[in-house]
Amino acid sequence: MTWIDSIEVAAKTGSEDEAVTVDRLFLGMAGREFRMDEQHVFGNNDTAHVVFGPTGNTDSAKWNDPRRPRLAMTDLDVFPSYVRLEGDDGWLVESFVVTVESRFGERRKFANPNVEGEGLWLDELSGKYLYLKDVKGE
Repeated sequence: MTWIDSIEVAAKTGSEDEAVTVDRLFLGMAGREFRMDEQHVFGNNDTAHVVFGPTGNTDSAKWNDPRRPRLAMTDLDVFPSYVRLEGDDGWLVESFVVTVESRFGERRKFANPNVEGEGLWLDELSGKYLYLKDVKGE
């Protein structure tokens, strides 16, 4: 079985007024959620890079490591992948790309190409989930 070693997120915030969020953001991958926490700024027209795994760069990296418990690369095909906002502030996501890598260098990429360019508000009025799909051939 091939195990997930690291998960890398590149999340771009839109440039409209109040696009910035201070709400909590969670990534759902391979059957569990990972907290993208306070260390990252999701500011206007900025791209935040969040890493889970051996070089994790979140405040809570110890509790958000895909190696504990171990997750299989095949789990990516079984469970839905998504980003979820928790709170009332809202966030304008313009791009959200996730790269999952195994210990042996196997890579999978997930995104939602429908939001590229236009963006999508995650909030109380429009919904708090953005689902992602495997974009290997796109």
